[in-house]
Amino acid sequence: MAWNPVATDPDLLISPDLFPLQDALERIKEIRTSMLAVTGGASSRYR
Repeated sequence: MAWNPVATDPDLLISPDLFPLQDALERIKEIRTSMLAVTGGASSRYR
């Protein structure tokens, strides 16, 4: 399983499979793109 690196909450599960890792990376890119679309391209800084 591929989790968000800062938590293991079920809502933060990126992919149920660890391999191939490329699938999880693609999912992260999709999530980031959709978040940027919602925020109008503004990223927030992790604190």
